[in-house]
Amino acid sequence: MQAEKNLQIAVVGSGPSGCFLAQALNRKRPDDIITVFDQLAAPYGLIRYGVATDHQQTKAITRQFDRLFAKDNIRFAGNIEIGTEVSIDDLRQNFDVVVLATGRPNARQLEIPGQDLEGVFTSGDIIYSLNSFQGKTDVFSTLGENIVLVGGGNVALDILRFLIKEHTDYDGSDVNDEALRTYLQAPVKTVTILNRSDIDGAKGDAAMLKELGTIEGISFSSNHEPAHDMDPKSPGGRRRGVIEELMATSASSPRVSVNFQFGATPTQFLGDEQLQSVEVLDTTSNELTEIAADSVVTAIGFDADDKSPIYHGHEDLMAVTEDSGRIEPGLYRTGWLKRGAIGTIPANRACALEVANEVLEDIDTNQLPSHNSKLGFDGLKPLLDRDPVSFSQWVAANELEVKLADVNRVRKKFVGQQEILDQIQPINS
Repeated sequence: MQAEKNLQIAVVGSGPSGCFLAQALNRKRPDDIITVFDQLAAPYGLIRYGVATDHQQTKAITRQFDRLFAKDNIRFAGNIEIGTEVSIDDLRQNFDVVVLATGRPNARQLEIPGQDLEGVFTSGDIIYSLNSFQGKTDVFSTLGENIVLVGGGNVALDILRFLIKEHTDYDGSDVNDEALRTYLQAPVKTVTILNRSDIDGAKGDAAMLKELGTIEGISFSSNHEPAHDMDPKSPGGRRRGVIEELMATSASSPRVSVNFQFGATPTQFLGDEQLQSVEVLDTTSNELTEIAADSVVTAIGFDADDKSPIYHGHEDLMAVTEDSGRIEPGLYRTGWLKRGAIGTIPANRACALEVANEVLEDIDTNQLPSHNSKLGFDGLKPLLDRDPVSFSQWVAANELEVKLADVNRVRKKFVGQQEILDQIQPINS
């Protein structure tokens, strides 16, 4: 009977969604063999490269995943890009269950006139460099004194927090110090945050806004109107309360001035070759204004990597759905790939649990397409020209990052994938 045999399960993507799903399946079926693939040499995806470097408490969730990968029947297969040597069809041929948790790693661009001007950046240009996903740090020397930040969600607030912090505010982090030093040589003086929504519909969490108040030397202002009849415990009410508290406790001689603009939609970026200003529509009055800016950072969400070979012939997998994670029995998707780039890590955990339950239901009701024993990873070996990065190899590289940490840092991250692979190579020899 299908539900009684040990199954071969493939999870593509070792970010929080993939790891939560593998964890949930392992709890219910502790003898199944689970292989978690990742195109990167390091595991944990969004947690390692997307969570803000000063939010180490959030990054600490990887400890429970370390325990997962320490089990004999859970395998990490890093530096393997599904879609090149190995296709989704190859996975399905060799595994009973395939779950895609590849996320949406590409920072979305704001497609308005002037989007290609020098000085227009995406959130990925900032976040990925600070997290050592890429070695490009020249962006930090060109931001200038006056920045417009487009977007009001938590990623935008992560970037705002980086822009207004000082060096000592990063004690206990794993920030890329080259990027930080480059930026602090000429830090920002004004930040204007453009929120398309009004304050009550904005996406930023009140707790994230409140964190801004712990940073010294900042003044805050906002264009929102008072709302005397709003429930102070509602999301909008809490957001209003925090911003009004920030304004009331602003520094009298600030290092940086931060202005929240709600109901403000950028319509074009203006300049010849270099950005000079942003044209903004007030959605209440329908009036257009210009804001002078040395640079713009857009933080308006993330998309799936449509150039990734994994989706060739499977483009429909990038479509967003709130429905089932089941594509068909034996093939599933979860996390941001399924829902779109919305929700925090707890939301990804909830989604992973829902999809895991769908997988378990299909196993228990004998819905998987094949009753024959599968080879799992062993069936893929003839297709690969190299061994994957194993979890034990990653552990050794991780320990070296911690050992190399500078004063007041938790680790010194290897920059990009090649530096990680360079450390792993001697481990093999």
